[in-house]
Amino acid sequence: VGGISEEGGWVTPFKLDPGNASRMYAGFDNVWRTDNVKAGTVAWTSISNFGGTDNCVDVAIAPSDNNVMYVSRYDGEFYRTANAQAGSPNWTDLSANLPSTSTPKDIEIDPLDEDHLFIAVSLDIYESTDGGQSWSNYSGSLPNVSLNTIVIDQNSPAEAMYVGMDLGVYYRDMNSADWEAYYTGLPNIEVTELEIYYNTTDCRSAIFAATYAQGL
Repeated sequence: VGGISEEGGWVTPFKLDPGNASRMYAGFDNVWRTDNVKAGTVAWTSISNFGGTDNCVDVAIAPSDNNVMYVSRYDGEFYRTANAQAGSPNWTDLSANLPSTSTPKDIEIDPLDEDHLFIAVSLDIYESTDGGQSWSNYSGSLPNVSLNTIVIDQNSPAEAMYVGMDLGVYYRDMNSADWEAYYTGLPNIEVTELEIYYNTTDCRSAIFAATYAQGL
């Protein structure tokens, strides 16, 4: 479609550029970019050359600098670029710095700092403050089950963060000593995706959880 010559994963990651609503990135074996996603005919260009045929798992663009992007692949590889909008972006392979040989399932970047990010790896969440050069375990007392998704509230002065796991949602912010359960009324079920809808004008912001087998 639109010039993409590779197969994507069962769930192919795609992200809109936070600074340009017409620009989108999609992860197949490589990262593909279009600058006219709203057009009737969309043309895609490959902007990486990772090698191999392993699909991308997640693609994340920094809200504070939309030239900065992180990508994870099923072969355990992890990449960063600081010029994603260039014709041929330069990618840095950070795979050797990862805290685990498991593939990062989700990448979440601090809204205010492109070098501050979190990754969901197997049963844990890890934090980096230097652009993926080093990592520290941020799991605290989270239950020992799969951690699937991470979201940061961009409007929270306390840097509120939520994670979705195989048995619910947990919450933490900069004033918290540890994680706390955040799933009253939610079935004891696998949460695969978390997204925040922002509506501060009417005070109607909301967090949505996609689950396995029981919908949204």
